[in-house]
Amino acid sequence: MKILRSRLGLTSAWLAAGLAALLVQSAPVHAGEALTLDAALTRAAQRPQLALSQQDIDAANDSLSVAGTPLYNPIVSVEAGPQFGEIPLSPLLNLGIDQTIERGGKRGARQRAAQGVRQLAVAVRSDAVRSARLGAWRAFELALISKQRIAVLVQVEQLATAVLDATRRAQAAGGATTLRLNLLLAEHGRAVQQRAAANLEYQHALADLATEIGAAPDAELDPIGEMFTRLAVPTPAAAAQTHSALTIATANMDLAAREQQVANADAVPDFTIGLGYSYQATPDIQHGVFARLSIPLAFRNHNERARAMARSESRKATVVRDLVATDLARRSQVARRNVAIADAAVAAFDEAITNKLTENLALAQDAFTRGAIDFIELTLTQRDLIAARLAYLDAHVLRINAWAELLDATGMDVQP
Repeated sequence: MKILRSRLGLTSAWLAAGLAALLVQSAPVHAGEALTLDAALTRAAQRPQLALSQQDIDAANDSLSVAGTPLYNPIVSVEAGPQFGEIPLSPLLNLGIDQTIERGGKRGARQRAAQGVRQLAVAVRSDAVRSARLGAWRAFELALISKQRIAVLVQVEQLATAVLDATRRAQAAGGATTLRLNLLLAEHGRAVQQRAAANLEYQHALADLATEIGAAPDAELDPIGEMFTRLAVPTPAAAAQTHSALTIATANMDLAAREQQVANADAVPDFTIGLGYSYQATPDIQHGVFARLSIPLAFRNHNERARAMARSESRKATVVRDLVATDLARRSQVARRNVAIADAAVAAFDEAITNKLTENLALAQDAFTRGAIDFIELTLTQRDLIAARLAYLDAHVLRINAWAELLDATGMDVQP
């Protein structure tokens, strides 16, 4: 009995020394460019991909300027040739200037349609910026959680290494069995594998974050900050009225109505007025001045097909807008329920205790050193504490995804 106690005391001493050295170490995770959430959101709104939507706005501005072409746009005509017959061959010259007068409000209809195109381009860009910021927020928060997961698993690996080394020394002194050593070897291998898997997950999270903020391919990022808590979300009615997707659908409906006005205006025939001058070099020089008027006779309205298509597109855009509004309301309700579930999952943990993993592991080691718990209880306690911390981080992942879904459904812009 005395020998057994001596061996157990020797094992506790080795483990106490190893664990004490471990618990004062820090666990470096990643070195790179420090990136805050505010900086990530700013860079996401300025990433190169969004320049395409700005080009659409520029193109719409050009179309608007073309649609507002001044009404006076005359046509000058020149006709010249020989005059022959019973009279001697002589030159003939006709000069003319003509102006087409548009009827049916064509110019105004074109301008309104061009304004509708610009409004749609602005709405699309606004939605693209919002989506980019939301994607950056989600990627940042998930990378932050993944970073904390690595910190935990690095600590687990260091703990397994310290216990394994201490047990080897204890075995050499006759204070630990081969079975215990083999169990710790297996535990150490599992810890190394979990930490390696977490490292791979973190690299993928950083790659997603770099994509969302438009970082260079070789950028090294290091997200820093506190984990997400919650945001104020507008009521479903308010969200339905301000969502950028609904704004786009409304702009599409308005544009379709304006294009229908263009088609209706095109169905009204224009008329052309002109002034001409004629010169004939006959034996007696003759001059002539005349006015002319021309108007097409629409025996058959060749614009009816375009008008019918415009009416159909207008009805379609109205239906689409109603469907978008209904879908947003449904998505918002589902997302709110999911957020409530995810928030409850996070609230189930005692954050004040879960976040103190190092302190809790030190308490377990101290209890083992004092003989309050045995080796098996120490191992199980460590596993429970670490599993609780990892489960807490998993709950935060669910929470981030649920909030991202809610923010997308309500059309909110992320504000750090």
